[in-house]
Order: sequence, then C-alpha cells, then structure tokens
Amino acid sequence: MVRVISNTMTSDLPTYAATVTDTTDSASGVPELCSAGPVKPPAVPDVSSGVPPESSPVLPPHGVVDRPAKTMFERIAASIPAETSRARCNDRADYDRWLERTGRDGFVDGEAAAEHLAEYVNDAAERGLAPATIARRLSTIATAYRAQGLDRPDTLAARAVLKGYKLERAEAGKRTRKATPITPAVLRTMIAALDLDTKRGRRDRAVLLLGFALGARRSTLARLNVGEIRAVDAHELAVWLRRSKTDKEADGKSVQVLSGSDPATCPVRAWAAWRADLDDAGLADDAQAPAFVRFDRRGRLATDPGALRDGGSADGRISGEAVGIIVDRAAKAAGLPPEAVWTAHGLRRGYATAAHEAGADLLAIGRHGEGWTDGSTSLLGYIEEAATRANNPLRGIGL
Repeated sequence: MVRVISNTMTSDLPTYAATVTDTTDSASGVPELCSAGPVKPPAVPDVSSGVPPESSPVLPPHGVVDRPAKTMFERIAASIPAETSRARCNDRADYDRWLERTGRDGFVDGEAAAEHLAEYVNDAAERGLAPATIARRLSTIATAYRAQGLDRPDTLAARAVLKGYKLERAEAGKRTRKATPITPAVLRTMIAALDLDTKRGRRDRAVLLLGFALGARRSTLARLNVGEIRAVDAHELAVWLRRSKTDKEADGKSVQVLSGSDPATCPVRAWAAWRADLDDAGLADDAQAPAFVRFDRRGRLATDPGALRDGGSADGRISGEAVGIIVDRAAKAAGLPPEAVWTAHGLRRGYATAAHEAGADLLAIGRHGEGWTDGSTSLLGYIEEAATRANNPLRGIGL
C-alpha cells in the first residue's frame, strides 16, 4: 500500500489524486491499491470528531472532512485518466517498496533527495526496467515531493544514471519495442480471420475498425456508449467523444466517420451489423448502454440474464485491456508475424501512418478523432517513420 507521508494537500492535484485514490483493474473491474491484492475501495472516512483515522487518505488542512468533501475527492480523482492514475500509483508504490527494502527514510529534502533518486534509478536499471518506465517514475516521484510540501529535488544525477543505462542498452543491441502500425492492409487480414457469423466476431470487427477510424486509445473505445455513436446516413457516423487524454478541458468533440470503399473494412457497415446485435439484446435503444459489451466464458453477452459473472463492470462494458486482447487475438488468428508488436495502440498508429501516406495534411491528421495536440512529437515520430519509407534518398539513385 502506498504510504502517506504528509497530511498536507497542495495545488499539485494530479499527484495528490494519484496518492489518495484507489485504482481499478479494468480487466476485472475489481478495485485495488497499487501493490496490494484486490480489496474493497476505501470510503472517505468519518472524521467529524476532527481526528482522522490512521488509515485515512490525505486530508485537507485541519483534518476535517464534511460530507461535501467526498465529492471533492471524487472530482479530483476523476480529473486524471484512470490509466494515468494507475501508472502514477504504481510508480509511487515501487518507490516506497525500494525505500523500505533499502532501509531509507521516506521523503527527505535537499541533496539527500537527489541521492535517493539517483540510487533508485540505478536500482530500477539493475532490475531491467524499460528506460521509458524509469523516466516516468522519476517524474512522478519528483513531483510527489512537491505534494509533500518539499522542494522538487534535483534530478540531474538521476537522469545521468538513466542516460548511462540507455547507452548500455544501445551497445547491447536492445531497442524499445513499438506498436506495429495496423494499416488498412493489416486490418483486412485481421478481419478476414474473424468469424463474422458470430456476435463476438462482429463485435471485434467493429472494435478494430472504429478504433482505427477514430485514431482512438483503447480506454476511449471502451468508454463509448451506444448513444454516442449515431448514424447520420448510410455512409456516415457521428461519434461523440465525451472525454479523452488530449481534451484537457473535457469539452468533448464530435467526430465524422465516413464509410469505406471496401465493405470488409467499412466502419459504418461494421457498426450497423454490431448495433443490430445490440438491438437483439435490448441495448440499442439505451443511450447509456456500453457500445461494446464483453462475452462470458460460454460465449454469452455479459448483459444476458444467464451470463456468468466474471468480476467485470456491472453494465457489461469491455475494458481497455480487452481492446488489446481483441487486437492480439485477431493478429494471431490471421497468422501475422509474431515478432511484431500487435497492440491496441497499433490502431491509432496505423491510422496516422495510413492517413499520411494517403496525402492527408498533418494538422488534419492530428485533429481528427481522438487526435493529438498540435505539434505532438509522438505524431511527428509516426509520420517521420512513414515518410522515411516513402522518401528514402537511396531510392532511384542507381545503386
């Protein structure tokens, strides 16, 4: 369990929320605290006496929480995407375990803090963690110092250790594995391997094609409701994304999804077929019903009265992890190269790659669907890789 060092609440709400909020395993829907097994989510404690219990979360100054404060806690937690909050919570838990294992004091100030972080990064490198994971944990932990009322520690030494670790990996021939772009050609191969005579096959096709057409993250796909996907006509869908990682103000946006030229990979047709299955299940007219429903072990929709309870969400919604499983299962069924990295992120990456290769404007690519912030380095990275293949300077020079 994450140790709470201070009862001071600061303006650093993201770190604060990650500290006091339990996370939920989106595959099973069972709440859990970072390093602990499944437990019941902690309720906001009754501290009307003015004395908070030992196990209570971090409290505002004076330690008194009246009834409206529960909504405050919930809103702080809701301001952070679930997967981001889970990652930060795990980062803190890993650092706390290291402190305990090495017999060091908790959060300290000054040069001691900088030394702690450098030694922690070195320990993470010895454990073989990915450089990106270590960099994220370093950022999370350094920010957490501010949440404890301390100065943000100097991370120069820690980052030097991390750079040395990256150089070691490079010399050893280790490379960061990236999601393989799932382009339209790959999608056709995946979908051809699905059993479209089954509800599961039709659902998986709709997940794959809408994930690609929206350039969506897996959590965004899982969060969609039936009422947020509207057929404008036979050739267009209007999809409302009520929130996303790039939508900082939670304004939401409407996305136009057009029909495809190939019926096998047309997202409009795929959604219509799956929506008919939702209609048979009595879900199509419920605007708040999940757009994508999971199946139990016997192949029945989780919303069916006789479906087995699998620990997932009560409304039968698939999880973000389930989207990744759908992609991986389709790749294996299609016999795609096993050395490639087939993940849900490949749909988002494949959309950007294919749109660029088709001549779409970079700004238009970044603003469509879930999108990227203008000038996103990750989007530019996808485009640069595609552009390198198309505009290789060795092409056609006579070698």
